[in-house]
Amino acid sequence: MTPKDALGLQSASCKAPALPIAPITEAPGTGSTSSGGSLGGNVFCANKASGLYLDPADKNAFYSCLNGQTFTQHCQPSLIFDASCACCN
Repeated sequence: MTPKDALGLQSASCKAPALPIAPITEAPGTGSTSSGGSLGGNVFCANKASGLYLDPADKNAFYSCLNGQTFTQHCQPSLIFDASCACCN
């Protein structure tokens, strides 16, 4: 008996795909978007260490740098990014 059988999770309508799914080779959000994602051209993080950085133009936003790539993140409304704790306060 498999764990799915024991938990009652086995379903006749749930079948594996006929063809294997191709692996994802590129991280999502590598282009510039207005709703977040990365900064156009990954300019901000080009020469910075991986980590979190305050967006000087928007106190609610911060940059997440990973291996030279720039990803824009936002705090919840009414919060601002605090570089001293790398958190939203």
